[in-house]
Amino acid sequence: WLASNTIPTLVEWANAGPMDESIRHPFCIAAALQVVYTLLARCGSFAWLVNCPDTGIVGGPSETDFVCRTLRCALKLFHSGEGDEPTLHVLRLAALKVILTAIALNQTNESETQQGLKGYLTPREIQQAMAALHGAANVDKSPEVRRLANQ
Repeated sequence: WLASNTIPTLVEWANAGPMDESIRHPFCIAAALQVVYTLLARCGSFAWLVNCPDTGIVGGPSETDFVCRTLRCALKLFHSGEGDEPTLHVLRLAALKVILTAIALNQTNESETQQGLKGYLTPREIQQAMAALHGAANVDKSPEVRRLANQ
């Protein structure tokens, strides 16, 4: 219940617009991403999607649609240049956790469903994700981000 009622709303909110110094502060967005990461990791699958309320889609949004929206949101925030260095570190770390968890859960479920992300993310988006991970692993200023990106 918690995942299906919380995660889609947080992903939509985190992706809603530019950051500011009040409600859409980078720390607030990082906190939302941390909740998304924690719930995804605890659920261990996307089975909770069938219980999403008010999506207008019978049975909830598709796994692929949700994973793509989540990855696009996290990648956008990972590449954000808004905020000062300590703020960016926290935001990038939270976004990286979401990216890696969504990909890992999708790969786990992909072998069962044969659906995966093929055809849903553009080659450019895949290239950006890989470049972000390689860049973070090699040159990010934060040792935590580098360590996580290397895993």
